[in-house]
Amino acid sequence: MKPLHPALTTWILALALAAASLAGCSGQPGEQPAAQPRAVALARVEPLGDGPGRGYPGAVRAARQAELSLRVGGPLVAVLAAPGDVVRRGQPLLRIDPRDFQDAIRTLEAQLAGAEAALRNAELDLGRAAPLLERGAVAQADYDNAQSARDTARARVRALEAQLVAARHALDDTVLAAPFDGLVTARHVENHELVAPGQRALALRDITELEIDTDVPETEMALMPPGRTPQAEVEFLAQPGRRHPARLKEWSAEPDPATRAYRLTFALPAPRELHILPGMTCQVLLAGQPPRGALAVPASALATARPGAAPGEAGVWVFDPASGTAARRAVRTGRLVEGSLVEILDGLEHGELVVAAGHDFIAEGMALRPLDDADAGAQP
Repeated sequence: MKPLHPALTTWILALALAAASLAGCSGQPGEQPAAQPRAVALARVEPLGDGPGRGYPGAVRAARQAELSLRVGGPLVAVLAAPGDVVRRGQPLLRIDPRDFQDAIRTLEAQLAGAEAALRNAELDLGRAAPLLERGAVAQADYDNAQSARDTARARVRALEAQLVAARHALDDTVLAAPFDGLVTARHVENHELVAPGQRALALRDITELEIDTDVPETEMALMPPGRTPQAEVEFLAQPGRRHPARLKEWSAEPDPATRAYRLTFALPAPRELHILPGMTCQVLLAGQPPRGALAVPASALATARPGAAPGEAGVWVFDPASGTAARRAVRTGRLVEGSLVEILDGLEHGELVVAAGHDFIAEGMALRPLDDADAGAQP
């Protein structure tokens, strides 16, 4: 047989290599390679719960607090409380030297005794002048003078009695007593110091009832119509995951000029298992208060709105497990909840699956597969 031309031999070998390459890619001789399903992350459409959602930082303070001071001045002779002490109502906390006040009381008692003697004498003189006036033995002017002397003596007695009461009150005020059960949180004076009336001496806090101050943005306040009390829970930094119910005590109708946030104050009993002190931080969790039947999906599930869409309209890709494909569907959205969920007002049903990640790379009818843990690091 006559040998083939070298160029023809090369062309035949190239065709054979191409056929072998196609067969190796498809796994079946003569078949085209099938497209691999694209991995996407899915999320189930769930109803919005009634539990706390949006959280805001808060600061703890005592429901009852007082900066205590003495009503009278003088040198301290006893300091009976220190920061950290738990005290009872009426318990002495400070005492100043009472000697000056005791001397003032004794002086007033002596003056009162003299005034009472003068009053008795004036009453006797008036009693003697009355029958003499009837017989014409004394002039009317003399009787009037005796009556005026009696009235003056009586007024002096009353004035001294009032001064004596005030002096005894001042003596009582030399002891500073606790006005309520509480915790001493600060002391501003030391023993043997000379204190002035009204000088701040001790700080007392009743920590059996706590108040939490938190600032809420205007978007949140708009969801709290007048007359509706928002439900809230408090989570303390010292006990993460444990929530304590709180009630709204008061709220500000005017925002802070700098932050434009509104101040809300919540109250709750102090937890028995924790020693919560004023100034500690916490998280105030406000209930979402969704309407009955409201649904939610992750915010990442919302696809880019199509041109000309109305406000509140968006789209999501709904996954069909039977066919392994997704179809775009228009939905009507509500508010952002918990920072990462979007309220769905219309367009979805409870339990449906939506594409939460990867919807920018899919199309109608494209084969998809749910992204599992093994695919978490793979590129969609």
